[in-house]
Amino acid sequence: MKKINLSIKQRELLRKVLIIISFAAFLFSSIMIVRREIDSYKTKKLNNELSKLHEVINVKETTNIYNDMTDEVEYLKVKRKEIDERKKIEEEKNDNEINNQIQQLKIINSDIKGWVRIDNTQINNPVVQTVDNSFYLEYDVGKSKNSNGTIFIDEINDVSSPQKLHGQNIILYGHHMKNGSMFGTLEKFRGAEFFKENETIYFDLFPNTYRFQVFGVYLVDEDFDYRNTMLGNGENIYNLLDRLKDKSLQNRDVTLTPDDTILTLSTCEYDFEDARLVVMAKLVSNDDIKGTNQE
Repeated sequence: MKKINLSIKQRELLRKVLIIISFAAFLFSSIMIVRREIDSYKTKKLNNELSKLHEVINVKETTNIYNDMTDEVEYLKVKRKEIDERKKIEEEKNDNEINNQIQQLKIINSDIKGWVRIDNTQINNPVVQTVDNSFYLEYDVGKSKNSNGTIFIDEINDVSSPQKLHGQNIILYGHHMKNGSMFGTLEKFRGAEFFKENETIYFDLFPNTYRFQVFGVYLVDEDFDYRNTMLGNGENIYNLLDRLKDKSLQNRDVTLTPDDTILTLSTCEYDFEDARLVVMAKLVSNDDIKGTNQE
């Protein structure tokens, strides 16, 4: 191989070009890191502001109307009718306050449908829904461009009323952020101990609150069919659970019927290309839809 001899001038020029290229690469990397940090800061700040509104919505227990009664004698003097009236006033007051907070969230973004929270994780976020699943991959809950995105409900799901929840697989998507935001801490469910001790997902669909029990954690390929928003008949459900067995990281026994409601949380994972971490839960507290018939 013929050796290329460069003059001093040429070597100096080459050195300068390499320095410029290295500096440009360093500058680009620095800008990307700063942008990610800014996006994360904006997301955290906005989420904290919305959390203050949601705290009022989430506290639905009526204030104890007997706190100001000092002894049993005075309690016995209170007539049943007066108690009922006071209770009704407190409930109406709470309902009005909750509705006001919900309206404030709606003013911020009419796409806000509810809230998702999981204890012992960073997941405590507003949930949105729009007609385009790709939109909130790149925009925050205030509809500003943000690489963190927003947790959103699949565009196909119909969450317009409690009656519509029967038989649905409600799918929530969120980015797996390295700083733990969005669905970044969903990976905790991969651990047996965490899975055993943290089985509840609290999911609000305003103005109702629901409680779901996690029954399975799965590692699947992006093309795996876990995103069917309707459970279908008993055979469909059996086939889904059977196909998920080989993909299971953690699971507990569950009985599903075509009338049940499932909540599926989906995020990217990095075990292999196009991997998805999927956490599935069954509605176990459905007082808000008890006694209703599927439409």
